[in-house]
Formats: sequence, C-alpha cells, structure tokens
Amino acid sequence: MHTPLLWVAEHFGQQATVNAAYVADADSTIALHGAKVAFTPVRTGGDTMAPATSITMSGEADGLRSKPFMRTARVELPAVQALSATGPVDIRYAGAYVQNGNGFGGAANAGEVWAELVNAVTMGFGAAEPSGSDRAGGFLSPDVPVKGLSRLAGTVGDVTGAANASFDPNAYLAGALPKLFGLVPITDLLSLVGLDKAPNVISEAVDRIEGFLADLDRARSMAVEAVADAQRLVDRAAGKAADYLDQAQDALAEAQAMAAQVEAAAGQVKDTILNLPNATKEAVEQALVDPPGSLFTALRQALDAVEAVAPKLPPLVRNRLATLAKLLRTVLDAEDIVDDIVRFLNGFDPSSLQVQFRYEWRPVIRSWPNDDHPFLGITDPLLIFKPEGDGPRDNLMLAVEGRASGKGEMGVEVLAELRDFSLLLLPGEPLVRFDFDHLSFKTGSSGKAEVDVVLGDIEFLGILGFVETLKELIPFDGFSDPPYLDVSPAGITAGFSLALPNVAIGVFALSNISLGADVNVPFLGKAVTVGFNFCTRERPFTLQVTFIGGGGWFLIRLAPDGLDVLELGLEAGATLSIDLGVASGSISAMIGVYMRLEGDTGSLTAYLRLRGEVDVLGIISAAIELYLELTYIFDTGKLHGRASLTIEIDVFIFSGSVTIECERTFAGSKGDPTFAELMAVQPDGSSEPWSEYCSAFAAAGA
Repeated sequence: MHTPLLWVAEHFGQQATVNAAYVADADSTIALHGAKVAFTPVRTGGDTMAPATSITMSGEADGLRSKPFMRTARVELPAVQALSATGPVDIRYAGAYVQNGNGFGGAANAGEVWAELVNAVTMGFGAAEPSGSDRAGGFLSPDVPVKGLSRLAGTVGDVTGAANASFDPNAYLAGALPKLFGLVPITDLLSLVGLDKAPNVISEAVDRIEGFLADLDRARSMAVEAVADAQRLVDRAAGKAADYLDQAQDALAEAQAMAAQVEAAAGQVKDTILNLPNATKEAVEQALVDPPGSLFTALRQALDAVEAVAPKLPPLVRNRLATLAKLLRTVLDAEDIVDDIVRFLNGFDPSSLQVQFRYEWRPVIRSWPNDDHPFLGITDPLLIFKPEGDGPRDNLMLAVEGRASGKGEMGVEVLAELRDFSLLLLPGEPLVRFDFDHLSFKTGSSGKAEVDVVLGDIEFLGILGFVETLKELIPFDGFSDPPYLDVSPAGITAGFSLALPNVAIGVFALSNISLGADVNVPFLGKAVTVGFNFCTRERPFTLQVTFIGGGGWFLIRLAPDGLDVLELGLEAGATLSIDLGVASGSISAMIGVYMRLEGDTGSLTAYLRLRGEVDVLGIISAAIELYLELTYIFDTGKLHGRASLTIEIDVFIFSGSVTIECERTFAGSKGDPTFAELMAVQPDGSSEPWSEYCSAFAAAGA
C-alpha cells in the first residue's frame, strides 16, 4: 500500500491550509477491495483484523516533513453483518488506544479497546427471518449497540467503560431489551460487573484446521459442562418417582463416560497434530488415520458417544454438544483433511479459510424486585433465582454461533436459556408460585424453532390454596383438568376448572355451575395475568324459579399493574306457552345486562327482548320480536341505542320476514366540541372566527 502524497511548494508556509487540502483530496482515500488488514498487533485468531474496503489517510505538515496517519477505515465486521442487516462501517482508532501510545494494557486501556465506530450501529436478531424474539428466544431479544471494538471482548457498546474494563448493563442495554414475561425489565436483574460479563461478540477468520483444533478444546470443556448438567437432573429427580431417578442416574453415568472419552480422544488428536516431528502427508496419515484404532477412529467413537448421550441432557448443553459434534465430524470426514493438516503445519496459505463468529452472554443476575428496583413500592422478590441467599448467579445464557466457509456454506445456531428460578405471583398477596428448572429456546438455519420448558412444581397460594387439595386427589404430573397446564412458544397457562353440582330446592333450580382460575405467563409481550371466572360466556349458569328464568357469567383478569379485563353478563325473563291442539303459542320477555371493562376503556349494555309466536295446525305460523339495546361507552361518554322489529310469517310453502332497524347515538359531556373546534382553528394555528371576535374589541381610536 502506498501512502498518497500532496505536493507543496517549499516556500508555502500555511500548514493548516495544506492539511485541509490533503483531507479534501479524493486521492487521500485508498481502495483496498476487501483485503484483510491488521490494524493493531494481533494476539490470536485475527482479533484486530478486518476486511477493509478503503482507508482514508490524513497528514500533518511540519516544516519540510509530514506525518501521514489513518483518519478512518471502511471495514466489514462479519459477526455484526451475520447477525443484522448492517453493511460495512467506518472506524477510527479509539482515543484510549492512541493516547496510550498506540498500545494496550495499563489503567488507560485495560479493556484493550482499539477502534471506535464513526457512527454507532445496532446489532439485533430482528433483521432477517425468523425475526424478533424467534431468533433469540421467546423470552429474550437482545438488540445491542455497537460503538467500538476491543481485542478482549470483540464489539463493545460503551467505549469508555470497555477501556476501563467495566460493564454497566443498564447504560449498555437501556431500551434495547423487552420485559421478561412482559413484567420484569431485564436491566433490573443485572449488576455492574467486569468486562468479562459483557455480551461478547468474537469474529475470527481462521484456517479449517485452526478452527478444528479450537473446536476440540471447546468439546472438552463442553463435555465437562454436560456432566454438571446431568448431575442437575439427578438432583431434580431426588424424591420423585423411582423410574425418573433411574433415568437421571443413567444419563449421569453416560455423560461421565462420554466426557472421559472426549477428553482423551480430543486431547490426543490436538497434541499429535501440533507436535508432529515431520509434517508430511505420510507422517500425518501414519499418526492419525491409518493404524487400527487410530486417533481419528477414537475421536469418531467419542463423537458417537456425544450423539448418544445428548438427547438425555437438558436442552442447552444438548444442542450445543450436538452442533459441535456435527462440525467436528464434517472436518473429520472431509476428503482433503490430511492435505489441510499438512498445509497448516508447514505454514502455507490456507485453502479452506472460514469465518467464525460467536455471541455469548452469561450475565450476573439477581432476584426482582429488589432494593434498587422496587415494583409498585414492593421489594419482596417475585422473580427468585436459586440458590437463594448465595449471591448472584449466571442463570441466564444466550449463545449464537455461526460459520461461513469458502465453499459458500453458512450455518447459524441461536440458543437461549433461563434456569433455576421461581416466579411468584402477584405482588402483596401471592396466588401462584411457579418453580422452573429451565426455560430454553433454540433456533437457527438447521431447523425450526424449539421451546423446552421444565417446571419443578406449581403451588397455589392465598385464596387459591384450596387447589392444593385437588392436587393431592388428582395426579398433577398428568396435567389433567383440574388443574391443567398448557405450554406453547408464546407462554404458559396454568389453572383449574371445577364443575359444581346442580342445586334444586322446590321451584328454585340452579344448574350448569362452574368455577375456574388461571395464570397466564407470556414469555414476551403482555404482562403476566391472573384470571377468575364464575361460569363462562360459552357455558353460563341457568337459574329458574317457576316460569321465570335467567343465567349469566362473570370473568375478571388482573395484571400486576391493574385491571386487564372484567366481563359480566346477566339475563333474566319470563316465558309462557300454551298448546290447544289446533293452535299453540308462546310469549317471552327477557332483560339483560352486559358489561366489559378493559384497561381504561369499557362499555355497559342493557337490552330488552320481547318475542311472541303462534302456530295453527302447522299450516300458518307467525312470530314477532322486538329488541331494544342501549350501550354506554365509558371512554367516549357516548350512549348508543339500537332497536329492531322483526316479523316472520309462514303460510304453506311460502315464508317471509321483515326487519325494521333504528340506531341513535347520544353524545355525553365527553362528546361536546372543544373550543378549538368551535373556532375552526386551522393546522397553522390561525382562526378566522377568533380573529373576527377579537377585532370587535379593538380600540376605536383616541
């Protein structure tokens, strides 16, 4: 690369003018056409390298000398572009890097920040299908800002904080994340931590063998994690059915055997590749491929063990293990694997370069509400992370991994999990406690989205405590009705529906009675709600006293911050019929009330229905119905009335009906026109009637 020059006469002494002319000159921008540039000394894996479209230079004239330097560079960030719709971005050297003598380390740049973006971008999971929460978990959608680049942490959203090796999640993620379960601000769960707990985006351009060796190390550490998760299965099964405990113990034993097998096979393959004394094709085949029971054969057997035990493990580690085993097997089965190893060992240019990007976040979280973040004045925890009393834990995990090879192959996997927590509803007077073992989500280019929810238990409290008695009588593990449990990608609904016996005393009869309650926990979107109902709109209760009868239902649904919906329907009336053989007839009169409140809006409807009908020998029949309805709409203050008269006549094979309708709307106080409407105020604020009114009071003169 040649530094662009600007020729200046020796006698020209206006250095500021020279510098400005150099910056404005189009030749100060050098086209690089995607060449990879190391912008700082590289520590590992190309951590400060990026494909550059162009570099724009600046210079400072100082007498007869000049000091050219990079002003900006237009580069591609593969990880950011893979996770969002962001194209190439403009970067410049970060102040902390320049002021530290173009170096890293020390208090001035402990976070090893080397670049900052000229214009910040947002890296999110909603840029491509599947969009929104479908790409990052039904309960988590971590759109995060990208403002700089760090050699330690990849992309960073707070350049100053990253340089100081600190991470303030509230400043970093403010406004970026939705509420957990529609109720809990995720930033309220996070604590001020070190940069190692910040969302970490790493992008590397590596040779296939270099990536293969890194994956061997990850397989070893992930196998250890699988053993820990299998132990959690055993702990959770303690005190439950013997079959369940036996399955958990079998999974633990298989995970331990698998971990030992992966540790041995992966470690031997890596050590052998890195320590081959003779980097020839024959030496590689002899050391890894040819002998009976070769190291590659042992590694394939270890991958078989991984794939066998993975379905028995919790979803997060299961999916990560399965994905990693597939990647390792793809490299092992490649026809040119030996040639790639030889090229790698001899330092030749790689023929199978691939780009890897990883986004991993394990924040330290705490229960909510808390002293720092109360909810409606309440600090008693509603969302409790276990183990209680042991300080904050990283119960939340989000991992995104993708690869793009030189062959055009692309793969992305998104995993999210929230584990070991309880949800206690609602504030002040708890009604239900959900114990979650985990709530996991997986999606990616390999298949459809998967949701996995494992509940430890559901405990009904307070006025719903009587349901606990039902749980003793009815096998709750079967999630029968009552109580019932519905789990979907949108959320969880748990509750009960109880049919009560009919009551009949003399001429009094009450039938079709039911009682129900439920809790709806959405993963994303609306807030958690609790509902109670006495009968339902579809199955109202019926009440009859001699010839007078009626029915109705009642429903209320509450959210932590107030009323979600209230619905009430009542109907009563009388019916009289007579049958004289040659003629029969009936007459009925029904009155009813229907009320619905939803947040700050609602309506109240009252109606009257009169109906009479007569039939003569089945030859002639006639019916007349009068229906009157009045609806008051709370938020508009309007009263809407509707009346209809329907007449039906059947004579032999001929029939006909006529309906006459009438509607009227009466505006209340909320319907009065405003002063601005009376004065015909225009969009620009002018009003001819108001100007005319004011001019009438103008002074007539001295």
